[in-house]
Amino acid sequence: MSSILVTADDAVEHKQAIDYGTREHALTYRQDRSQIESINAYLKLGPERLDDTSARRVRGLAGQQFAIAMALVSANLRRISRFLRDEISQTRKVTRTPIVRRRDRDGLSDYVRKAHSVRELELANAEAEYKAALAEEARAARQAKRDAAKQASSLPPASQLPD
Repeated sequence: MSSILVTADDAVEHKQAIDYGTREHALTYRQDRSQIESINAYLKLGPERLDDTSARRVRGLAGQQFAIAMALVSANLRRISRFLRDEISQTRKVTRTPIVRRRDRDGLSDYVRKAHSVRELELANAEAEYKAALAEEARAARQAKRDAAKQASSLPPASQLPD
């Protein structure tokens, strides 16, 4: 009968930095594992179909490696293409300042769009009150101008004023 002795120092180069099964291991490697599993699913379920061996009709290790390498290139190009397409669509969404119509700015219209929620109704009412206040200020300014012009026209000419 023969036996061998295995100590804790044997195969130290293969030991993980964090022991498997500990809370620290779970917290450290959870996100990495999730990302890898996501990539694996992307490769297996996409058009590359890495899970389907009938999709790779080549024989031998070199042929399989080449087919898988090309599938990885294809998957990476699809991801890059989708990223660029999303970036372009986001940059095309140009935000413009809304054009405020004169009739709304000067309070010439009392139209308020139909509100769909209590918050929208509150906002619409506040907006209507604000527009009404602006319109009242504009009307008062116009009236003051008219009154000043009327008063100026009712004054006698400077030559007729007493010294």
